[in-house]
Amino acid sequence: MIRAPNVHHPYTRLIVVENTHNFMGGRVLPLAYTDELRVLCDKHRIALHCDGARLWNAAVALKEPLDVVAKPYDTLCVCLSK
Repeated sequence: MIRAPNVHHPYTRLIVVENTHNFMGGRVLPLAYTDELRVLCDKHRIALHCDGARLWNAAVALKEPLDVVAKPYDTLCVCLSK
């Protein structure tokens, strides 16, 4: 839910996703989904962050280079030990 400006609630300024999503059994977010999310974030001036601890796994599963998988995000966190 993206909140409309209201003095009684915090504004939505960040959307965070996890790729691959560990609690969903390692589910990979499709590029079409992350591209649509990027458009939504741009429209509402919201930052997009990815917890990409297993981003290399996502890139392999999508058969795409890492830079393509990482492109939609403003910020990205990765883990080199997983």
